Amino acid sequence: GTYLTRLVKGLTDGSRRLASGELGYQIKVRGRDELAQATRAFNDMSRKLQASYSARQRAEQELTKITEDLEDRVKLRTRQLADLNKKLEHQALHDPLTKLPNRMLFHDRLQQAVIARERESNSLAVMILDLDNFKALNDTRGHDVGDLLLLEVAQRLRATVREGDTVARQPSR
Repeated sequence: GTYLTRLVKGLTDGSRRLASGELGYQIKVRGRDELAQATRAFNDMSRKLQASYSARQRAEQELTKITEDLEDRVKLRTRQLADLNKKLEHQALHDPLTKLPNRMLFHDRLQQAVIARERESNSLAVMILDLDNFKALNDTRGHDVGDLLLLEVAQRLRATVREGDTVARQPSR
């Protein structure tokens, strides 16, 4: 009777400990009868629960690490795409040589200036500058010299106008 009572009490205590989260709890068992086999089965179940829980924790840690790595990659790619988008937008709206606004950006700024002039009753001026004999310069001195001239003209024009004014380049077609 004492043997049976001890094993049943051990199983009851082990079940409570297991239920409270003490995975892997083992009950001391001797004998080969059916109650001893049930106790061994309990110990085996407790070990497997602990191993399963440990494996799950490792998997969750790995998943957390993978998720953090993926989030970092997404942030990096997002920054790279934003930077590339800025670069592409700049290329779409500026002359590649002089970095001045191109025809498309010039027309947009001109429209904005016309709207502002109408709203605020201000004056508006547009000046168009053409370099005479520029084709002849390119033909005789080469495109490198022509490019240097365009860069110098662009720099001087930028230096002469107010900060809010637009200097743009519209290459001849």
